[in-house]
Amino acid sequence: MATIALELIPTSKSGGQALAEEDAQKTRAQLDKSGLIDHINTLVVPQMIPEEGDRPVALDEKIDALDSSVFLRQEIPASCILTQVTVFTPKTQLDRRVESLKQAGVERVVFVGVPRVFDDADIVGPSPNEALGIYSDVMPSRGAILIPTRLEEEGRLLYKMECGANFAMTQLLYSKQIVSFLETMKEHPHRPEILLSFGFVPQLEQRLGLIRWLIKDDTSDLVGPELDWVTELAAMPFQEKKAAMVEHYKAVVEGVTNAGFPVGIHFECPYGLSDPAMETFNAMLDAWHPDSQG
Repeated sequence: MATIALELIPTSKSGGQALAEEDAQKTRAQLDKSGLIDHINTLVVPQMIPEEGDRPVALDEKIDALDSSVFLRQEIPASCILTQVTVFTPKTQLDRRVESLKQAGVERVVFVGVPRVFDDADIVGPSPNEALGIYSDVMPSRGAILIPTRLEEEGRLLYKMECGANFAMTQLLYSKQIVSFLETMKEHPHRPEILLSFGFVPQLEQRLGLIRWLIKDDTSDLVGPELDWVTELAAMPFQEKKAAMVEHYKAVVEGVTNAGFPVGIHFECPYGLSDPAMETFNAMLDAWHPDSQG
């Protein structure tokens, strides 16, 4: 069964267990209402760490991603992918963390590294590449982040696979650059599952710019068209926006499957779940479902 994942941010720590349980119930109700519950088979729960001060939407402190996944899975029958920042945790503590994930039934982890701005003195643990190898015998499925607009990304991805990555999860995709990127890798023997990430763009993006902040990269000219399209999407009426996002989705998945890679889908709502986002994701799956792959 191909992966169809929905990313859910952990609940605010200030609300405690009661809020975490309430949020899980609300999420289940929203998925039931939209019908998306019949398609989602995986939840992505990211480890949240402090980010740069210019983040357009401030982050309050969140509960642990593993604790969040437990509450969510009590309501939603799905497996989990957790993301784990490696470099800020000493290896002995990271060893215990990965073992605790495994004991909790988590079999897929994406190892991630530093934010754009960080203090070198805070680096106390292994890099994501090192973690991929260290935990190859502990964690059955180990993922890496794939940013197709980043310079020299092909070499990065190949090295991550050599280190032990057996699937990759993309950054939010607002162009077909991922297709061009994977076309260059058609001759390589590695064929990891590629989780293609699609994020709904609400009108709120016009004012806050969170999605543009998430995907910005001042070192790459390839990001400019994506930033522009996010701006256009934010201003579109909903039905026009939905149609545009579905067409984009179809073009991306067709291109990636033609390049010979198994495809999974990863849906995100950077501003939180909403009825328009759920409607759009359903329309995408109606247009192309990953289980239709041969």
